[in-house]
Amino acid sequence: MDILELVVALVVILAGAQLFTNGVEWIGEGFGLSEGAVGSVLAAIGTALPETVLPFVAILTGHGAGKDIGIGAILGAPFMLSTLAMALLGSSVLVFSTGDRRPSVLRPEQHVVEQDLGFFLVMYALAVVAGLWHVKVFRWVLAAGLILAYGVYVRLHFRSRAKKEIEIEAVG
Repeated sequence: MDILELVVALVVILAGAQLFTNGVEWIGEGFGLSEGAVGSVLAAIGTALPETVLPFVAILTGHGAGKDIGIGAILGAPFMLSTLAMALLGSSVLVFSTGDRRPSVLRPEQHVVEQDLGFFLVMYALAVVAGLWHVKVFRWVLAAGLILAYGVYVRLHFRSRAKKEIEIEAVG
């Protein structure tokens, strides 16, 4: 029975993910947003909400270890998801490019990739520093700075319309 529930839950999650992805694409298209804004902001907010709620719950209701669990989730989730996403993306391109189902070349918008990785690396490094340096004033200032930086990041994506592309050739 447990295995059946797991399989049913997996099907429901995959169907929900497909529905969510299509919905986000249509919303972005309806508002005339760039693909970078849709993928890096709208889809990211929707998919990151569960990972965002977990640390809050752990910190606010946890006993003793709740703070450590919250900090671990805050610092661990982006790193794990970014490395997992890159591996899945590369593997998917290799698998789906066999049999001429799709080209083996990705054409992401270069400025979107540079902006996303640039913001991620700087903000993640600052979050790691906040996790290691336990000075309350520094953490509050950094938290405000990270929120402002995210606002700048979102604004840049929504104002972006350029379509510069880079090619990433799949090896295989």
